[in-house]
Amino acid sequence: MNHPDLTAKRIQPAAVRIMGRFWVASLAGVCALVLYVLTLAPDMVGGDAGEFQFVPYVLGIPHHTGYPLYTLLGKVWSLVPLGSVAFRMNLLSAIFAAVTVAIVCLVAADLTGKLAPALLASASLAVTQLFWLWGTVAGVRSSTALVTALLLYLAIRWQSKSADDPNGREARRAFLWLALAYGASLAHHRSAILLALPLALFVLAVNARMLLSVRTVGMSVLLFVLPLLTYLYLPIRSIMGSPFDQFHPDTLPRFLDLVLATRLSESFFSVPQAEMPARMSMFAGDLSGEFGLAGVALGCLGVLWLLFRNPPAFGLTILFVASVITQTLNWNVGEDRLNVVYLIPAYVTFSLWVAGGARLLGGVLSRLLGLLSLRGLACTAVAVPLLVPFVQMGVANWDGITANAMRPLDKFRQNLNGGYAARRLVAASLPYVEDDAVIFGDWEQATPFWYAQQVEGIKRGVEVVYGVDSMEEIEKRAGERPTYLARAYPDPGTRRFSSVGPLVKLVRAPSHDAPPNLDPLNYVFGSQMALLGYLQYDDRGHFTGSESGDLKVLAIALYWKALTQLQTDYSVSLRLVDSDGKDVAQLDNKHPVLSLYPTTRWIPGEVVGDYYELSLQGLAPGVYRAEVIVYGTTARGWSNLPVQDASGRSVGERANIVSVTVR
Repeated sequence: MNHPDLTAKRIQPAAVRIMGRFWVASLAGVCALVLYVLTLAPDMVGGDAGEFQFVPYVLGIPHHTGYPLYTLLGKVWSLVPLGSVAFRMNLLSAIFAAVTVAIVCLVAADLTGKLAPALLASASLAVTQLFWLWGTVAGVRSSTALVTALLLYLAIRWQSKSADDPNGREARRAFLWLALAYGASLAHHRSAILLALPLALFVLAVNARMLLSVRTVGMSVLLFVLPLLTYLYLPIRSIMGSPFDQFHPDTLPRFLDLVLATRLSESFFSVPQAEMPARMSMFAGDLSGEFGLAGVALGCLGVLWLLFRNPPAFGLTILFVASVITQTLNWNVGEDRLNVVYLIPAYVTFSLWVAGGARLLGGVLSRLLGLLSLRGLACTAVAVPLLVPFVQMGVANWDGITANAMRPLDKFRQNLNGGYAARRLVAASLPYVEDDAVIFGDWEQATPFWYAQQVEGIKRGVEVVYGVDSMEEIEKRAGERPTYLARAYPDPGTRRFSSVGPLVKLVRAPSHDAPPNLDPLNYVFGSQMALLGYLQYDDRGHFTGSESGDLKVLAIALYWKALTQLQTDYSVSLRLVDSDGKDVAQLDNKHPVLSLYPTTRWIPGEVVGDYYELSLQGLAPGVYRAEVIVYGTTARGWSNLPVQDASGRSVGERANIVSVTVR
């Protein structure tokens, strides 16, 4: 019979260690959450993230593979009264990412038995650029990382319980939780299928006798299937009439096409083997870019350490990472490109290897010290210096993410995941297009327009179309409806264009009228074209003046008028000039209107809108001037057109447009 005092003494240290792990993991998660919230995208964004900002809120049906679990959970979260719906969904990703960091800390502590390597593992994951980015915008990426970390945690926990008592109640309970979590992971994202074989082999290696219990197997199958029933949401919601339903999975073939992503899967294993060495090199570059050379070295050491310390966990993690890498390398998403977002679950696992590498180095150092009293400090002595490169990467990624929030729209409008770029694209254009208009663009630009329509009720009758790549097909699809482009397209031909905010309108009959709310200028360039005035927008796409708000981006639409039939295709340069007359920022378009509309196609009297954005990032506080230059080529090279103001007075070769205050 155990003496009560001896039992208490034996249990208390273990309880303290367990509580210590949870406190440290919680601290790691809170620190990560603060980091992600401080860099959180404040508003609507583009692409997949933009879709997941509104689909849960309206109970819509997202793209392949349907993501029913995320949609239903997201609907509940979207009702929390915290800012806009877009902000709430971005915040949900931050919470998912932070919880992932905390769970990684727990798993690493369980694997290594030390807190210092566990903190190093959580830090290495938290500051990776890809994981960090998807912790600041809506979408399934951070939640996919979360279910991966949770599965690894439950698997290691079940292994521990099986070691204590293979057929005990605690081991069976842990196994059932693992089965439920794996079913939930498949209900969330199909990439969890890559864990099927590694988990099966792990179960056989750790405690195959668990499978001899009919009751345990039956309960585990039931719990595994239960989350998969959420896929029934897709046909039921489609039959009910979802406000956003591109795939209509109300029949079995369409349901299977959506859930299995059969057409999308045709891109798998279509990469020529001759390209594989280059793709492996790209992967190696991505990995070293995310974890740094020190992190990669630690991860490699950690694999070796895990092989000898915990062979079943080694097999589980190495097979899973190998499967993810194989999928990524063989998924053909375009030449010289990898679909790196699918590597995020592998990064979760790699961070555990980083902990193992630190634990190995700590063990080596402990042996070299040779003093028992100092061995307890060995892992800490290794982990603290190794934390430095991850802190440096965190600082660099912080700078990159915060800079991304102030990036202006480029002419292809691809970077819409930071700041208010997507908001400007939509707010400065959608309210001003015709009710029966159609907007063409890429998936990246389509989703913020859908958000404005579905959540904010703006111009719901306007059709938004993505995936049409040629002007001929655009005209065919649009028919006689007013037609707008959300980005620049190649080969515009002899068509006419004009900007309506950031959108480009396909002009069928040239306009001779400027907007009534134009800020007038009336500059004349070389007696050939006049700059009638401008419209300026703030960071969120509202009409404003330079003194209104703390601007991060200069967004301005110029309005030109052809005074004669132009014989030269002129280029336009928007410059930002400081108080000393020095150019500090500029944007040049080969032709006006996103370089789509050469000036030789203009007819006399035609008025053309021409939209520009310049970043004010990094500028010292002060007042700057926005100036415009119009230039063309001559036999002697580039030549600027002379400028006259409204009174006919020569003002040189630059037109002063507006003053911009940077605070």
